[in-house]
Amino acid sequence: MLLKKFEVFGFKSFADKTELEFSPGINAIVGPNGSGKSNLSDAIRWALGEQSIRNLRGAKMEDVIFSGTTQRRPLGFAEVSLTFDNYDALLPLDFGEVTVTRRVFRSGESEYYINKSHCRLKDLQELLAGTGLGRESMAVISQNKIDEILNSKPEERRLLFEEVIGIARFKQRRKDAVRKLEDTEQNLTRVRDIVAEIETQIEPLRESAEKTGRYNKLYSQFLQCKTTLFINRYDLAQEQLTRLAETEKKTLDEAIAATTRVSVAESERELLGAELANNDEQLLYYDRVLATVSLALQKADSRLQLGRERLEHIVQRQAQLSTEEERLTERQTFLAGTLADCEQKMAVLQAEEENLDQDLKTATAVLAEQNQSLKTLEQQIHEARDLVFDQLQVVVDERNNLRQAEREMERLEQQKVRLARERESLSGEASSASELRKGREAEYQECLRQAEQLQQRHMNLAKNAEQLSAELRQHQQREKDLTARRQEHLSKRKVLASMQSAYEGFSFGSRNVLKSTQPWRSGVLGAVAQLLRVPDAYVTAIETTLGAALQNIVTEDERTAKAAVNFLKEGRLGRATFLPLESIRAQGARDFEIAAAAAPGAVGLASALVDTDPRFQVLKQMLLGRTIVATDLDAALRLSRDSGQRLRIVTLDGELINPGGAITGGRSSQKEQGFLSRQNEIDELTRELSLLEEQLAKNGELLQQTSDKIAENEAIRRDNREQQAQNELHKNDLGRGLIRWRQDEEKSHLAVDTCQQEIHQTEEQWQEQNRLAAEIRKRLELLKDQEAQNKGKIEEWQLELSCTQSKRDAQDQIVTELRIRQNDFRHRRENAVADQSRQTEEKDRLDQQWQTLQAEAAKIGDQREETEWSLKDAEFERQDLLTKNENYRLFRNDLYAAKMQLVSESQKMDRLLRDLKRRCHDLEETLHTTQLEVAKYEFEVKNCREQIETQFHVSLADAARNRLQAPAEEIENLARQCEREIQEIGPVNPTAVEEYRRTADRYEFLQNQATDLEAAVKSLRQIIEDIDRTMAERFAAGFAEINTHFSDIFVRLFGGGSAILELSAADQVLESGVEIFVQPPGKRRQNLALLSGGERALTVISILFAFLAYRPAPFCVVDEIDSALDESNVRRFSEFLTEYSKRSQFIVVTHRKGTMEAADILHGVTMEDSGVSRLVSVKFKEDGKPTEEGRMMRGTL
Repeated sequence: MLLKKFEVFGFKSFADKTELEFSPGINAIVGPNGSGKSNLSDAIRWALGEQSIRNLRGAKMEDVIFSGTTQRRPLGFAEVSLTFDNYDALLPLDFGEVTVTRRVFRSGESEYYINKSHCRLKDLQELLAGTGLGRESMAVISQNKIDEILNSKPEERRLLFEEVIGIARFKQRRKDAVRKLEDTEQNLTRVRDIVAEIETQIEPLRESAEKTGRYNKLYSQFLQCKTTLFINRYDLAQEQLTRLAETEKKTLDEAIAATTRVSVAESERELLGAELANNDEQLLYYDRVLATVSLALQKADSRLQLGRERLEHIVQRQAQLSTEEERLTERQTFLAGTLADCEQKMAVLQAEEENLDQDLKTATAVLAEQNQSLKTLEQQIHEARDLVFDQLQVVVDERNNLRQAEREMERLEQQKVRLARERESLSGEASSASELRKGREAEYQECLRQAEQLQQRHMNLAKNAEQLSAELRQHQQREKDLTARRQEHLSKRKVLASMQSAYEGFSFGSRNVLKSTQPWRSGVLGAVAQLLRVPDAYVTAIETTLGAALQNIVTEDERTAKAAVNFLKEGRLGRATFLPLESIRAQGARDFEIAAAAAPGAVGLASALVDTDPRFQVLKQMLLGRTIVATDLDAALRLSRDSGQRLRIVTLDGELINPGGAITGGRSSQKEQGFLSRQNEIDELTRELSLLEEQLAKNGELLQQTSDKIAENEAIRRDNREQQAQNELHKNDLGRGLIRWRQDEEKSHLAVDTCQQEIHQTEEQWQEQNRLAAEIRKRLELLKDQEAQNKGKIEEWQLELSCTQSKRDAQDQIVTELRIRQNDFRHRRENAVADQSRQTEEKDRLDQQWQTLQAEAAKIGDQREETEWSLKDAEFERQDLLTKNENYRLFRNDLYAAKMQLVSESQKMDRLLRDLKRRCHDLEETLHTTQLEVAKYEFEVKNCREQIETQFHVSLADAARNRLQAPAEEIENLARQCEREIQEIGPVNPTAVEEYRRTADRYEFLQNQATDLEAAVKSLRQIIEDIDRTMAERFAAGFAEINTHFSDIFVRLFGGGSAILELSAADQVLESGVEIFVQPPGKRRQNLALLSGGERALTVISILFAFLAYRPAPFCVVDEIDSALDESNVRRFSEFLTEYSKRSQFIVVTHRKGTMEAADILHGVTMEDSGVSRLVSVKFKEDGKPTEEGRMMRGTL
């Protein structure tokens, strides 16, 4: 079977899909340093199923995927395929060629394929197991294999020999057998503890079962006596009920007849009442009609009196109008003569005034021009002065504003101080009010709870006497259950404690350090799992997050850690990780991690969910400070996407998302308890045991108290009622007080909020005032400059104004004189016009008054006629109303007489109705008394039935059938005797017989289990001995064969000399290290460490080829193992390689010319683009003959 073809894509530096075909013989892979040659050997090793990333020169599996360059993006997965020639049918598949493929994604998921069919890693390993390519083969010899053999100690070197010889799987089987042996021994210890515990219980249970049997017999006889007494009472009560039923029927018939007579009388009484009500309604109607008629008569009399007074007033007004008409006629004649004189005087004055107006217009025009010049100058001066004044006013205003702003700032500062003090005071009041309110609320809730308890207690006390026997049995059953649970918890806690003390689940090295008694042990503070306190809800998340770090050991300092490491080395006691407390440093969470921890779906940072002592805070922060706990996987994925795959997130169920997006999750069929889970369970069991002890103590007290409760029952009920009344009063008082306290608290909080708002507003106002003050100071400086400029302009304009004003004063004198004369003429003309207007107006007014008098006289005449007719109508209406009033009074008197007769008949009917009702009442009392007796005997019947069926759990038919035929006194004496004997027996366990049988069966079963476990322990110990013997035999045989091959190969490679492998402790084959002693040609025998570099490398090559000779492989990949050899040794190595290539196919990564010359085909690896590897192949031989291209290439080499 040969490796025929190799395909790679995205693996390390091979970013592009690359195919490489291998031929039989030697295939050399060459290229400069860093070109990616060793990545090919890593790819082959990885495709064959390698799981250790350290052997692939990486830190995590993601490192094998092409990570990108400055010009190329990273890839999302890596894939390697190996095609084997299977024509010799070495692989158990019916194919001439078999291709195995491995693919890994950045998420961490891996896929395996055989001939493009999906499979498991286990399937791939089983396929290659018998071909020399399995996990124990030497098919790939990497660069570090030389260094590993050279630098390893004999004990470490032994592991390599074990891997080649193939006893590693036996060691795993032995480890599994030891683990099973430990588990079986623990189970055996647990079973023996349980058996010992049961042995202490079985004898008391047997005695209890006998006691219960005697109790059951006495109780059965006591039950028969009691049921006989109750069934006798039941029969007597039934006879009384039959007698009372007849009496009740007779009384009921009489009561029905009396009730019928009462109903008839009430009907007649209701008819009389209806007639009387109708009569009252008619009387009320006529009373209202008479009142209406009387009111109408009063109104008619009033209208008659008013009409007469109005007619008298109209006559007097007609006489006054006649006198006024005569006076107006005389005044109109006088005004007509006066108006003619006024018109002549007006014409003369108008002519003189027109001449004077012309002279005044000329003088006024000259004065107007002068006034305009003065006005212009004065306006300019006035405006300038106004401007100066305005500026001065602005300056004053600004200064006032400045002082006001400064005073306001001082006031605001004082206000801030005052408000701060007030806020502190109000906060204190609010806190006091809140505490007072909470205290009262708690008291009120306590009061409500007590009320509920008292009510429940009140309801339960009535049934308490009947339930005491059942309560006793319940307490006994509870004591048994609690005892069993306590024993179960004790056993479980003991097992868990033993597992904790043995550090179950810890690595071999960690257990040895923690159990050590060396002096440096005082500096060991414990494992990480021992120092953290994790709530149950987060145990899964924290255990997933920490993983193997839970076993890391915390020390005081590096000196202690170093001593512990030396202890493990010297004793070969395994490996452990140490965390010196003085040197570890915690890196705080970054901003985006803190933000993600507060996002929806996140529980928080893992470090915040775990508690520990203050001195270990840095440890907690280092391990958990940058891990976020999410509620579920969906929330975790959302948080991871939002952060760009930069977070490490763990869910409460244990799914883990690493930076970059890799998801780890799932669940095994059997969940193993971690150290944290076990410790939490131990604590929980301790708490439950404490609670069970308390419950057992309480249950014992309850058993004692039950017998005393019957006598105290009635007293407790009375006391309970008094407590209910007191509690109700107290609750009402608290309820009213709570409303008041809540209002006070709300007011206090509102005052604090208001005060805080005022402080904030005051601060903003102070800032605003400070800004205004600065702006005011700037404006004042600018106003001072403008004021100086305006004052200069005013002085110039005032000189020009003085000259112009002198000229204007002279012209003003002339205009004044003309105006005086004009005013005189105008005054005289206006007086004349006024007299004429006044006389004209008076004439018009007199004409208007004349017309008004004429209209009023006509209106007065009409009113007089209308008033006379109204008086006649009112007199007629008054006579009609007097007639109606008399008729209505007569009707009312008749109705009142009928009402008196109906009242007399109603009183007689009332007396008859009272007598009938008295008779009905007497019959009802008699019926009620009978019904009370019926209820009494019905209660007796019900009580007897309930006592028989509920207390004694017997039906009435069975009780009657099992009735004792004896006097009641003898039955009572027999019942008391049975009760005394039952009391002498004392409390019994009703289920003791069944418990004893069940415990005896369990005891026998556990003894059989212990026997089986002892046999299993013996068998496992024998298996371990057999495995040890097989490993010793195989290792000894394999070691001897490898030693022979090593000696032969060493002589051939060195050209002489000798070499031998020896065990450092020959009597301890399974533990002894492997020493290498060699004697190069011409030298003395010496240890490997004393050889030169080339000799050491050639010696290790001899060992590796000895391994290959012992366990041949179809092909072998060697990676630069010839780098330390000189030319002569390279030549011997090449010859040896050529000889071996006849039996196996070799793929050699090399830099050496001699090795290249021995190759049949040469594959060159280059890196044209930075970070990306490519291949170039050259064949040196074809069909066993050198090719032309090969001869040219060898010539170049």
